[in-house]
Amino acid sequence: MRRNKEIQNFLEDFFKKFFPDYKIEFNNLKLDNIISFNINIPIKDKIAQTDSNFIYNLQLILGKIIRKKFQEEIILDIDINNEKEKRIKYLTALVDELVRQALLTKKEKTTPYLNPQERKIVYNYLSQRNDVIIESQGFDPQKRIVIKPK
Repeated sequence: MRRNKEIQNFLEDFFKKFFPDYKIEFNNLKLDNIISFNINIPIKDKIAQTDSNFIYNLQLILGKIIRKKFQEEIILDIDINNEKEKRIKYLTALVDELVRQALLTKKEKTTPYLNPQERKIVYNYLSQRNDVIIESQGFDPQKRIVIKPK
């Protein structure tokens, strides 16, 4: 846990350099190797909305930096202005609608292109359903999920 505090301090210093008006909120997770946090950035600096992959890429790059600096297997779970939370709600609503359409029309439906993290969210969300078949289609970064009625 002490190591997590050092990493949190590193992250706070890192974000201060780029977003002087930010506010970072660390979530209390009981797992030692996961650091989860939300960064609130003023609207004028809100780059998370201009690129849906921004959070994913930031998480990937910062994770590599932290693993190298602290020589520890740390997983970062980053959200900016609660965009990830909003994206999850959007994805689940989108998938619900695609499933409804697939079952109604008896035809497969396809999601828009999704990054790996978004595909994981969709797969996890649909994994409990036994009325549809889900498959990946394409190659990164243009990979989609196909939803087929059983």
